[in-house]
Amino acid sequence: MQSTSDRDVVYNNLESKIASWTIQRDALACAEQNHAGGSGVSADWRYNEQQAKQLISASETLLNQGEVPARRIREVAGARSV
Repeated sequence: MQSTSDRDVVYNNLESKIASWTIQRDALACAEQNHAGGSGVSADWRYNEQQAKQLISASETLLNQGEVPARRIREVAGARSV
């Protein structure tokens, strides 16, 4: 039986977003490891600066996607503790 209360809907939406972010994070981590040869920073970064910049940009975008929901959660938690 699936609940449809407002809280459950919000929770399920957040859970889905977190799962999506986790998949994106894992894909970025894999790409970064492959780019670095699997053993830290290598000379490959020097030859693929454009790819490195794309990975950095994608990582920053992923971080920014979590910023608004995290701020909203902090606001809601702060309002409840007053």
